[in-house]
Amino acid sequence: SSTGNAHPHWNQVTAQADYLFSQRTDVYLEGVYQRVGGGNGISAFDAGVYTLTPATGNQQVVVAVGLKHRF
Repeated sequence: SSTGNAHPHWNQVTAQADYLFSQRTDVYLEGVYQRVGGGNGISAFDAGVYTLTPATGNQQVVVAVGLKHRF
């Protein structure tokens, strides 16, 4: 039952890579996978990564790519 005692636990894997094009310019790639177990279907325990909108279930994947140039 979703009203029973919930004992949530979060498992998360994060990977990030960065590649320098020059001394001032680089590109980065980041991936995050999160899974929540033991939440008994309570939405407060849905997967949520960073400040992004939480998933509607117990898993969430986030991929980010960025280009950085220092002036």
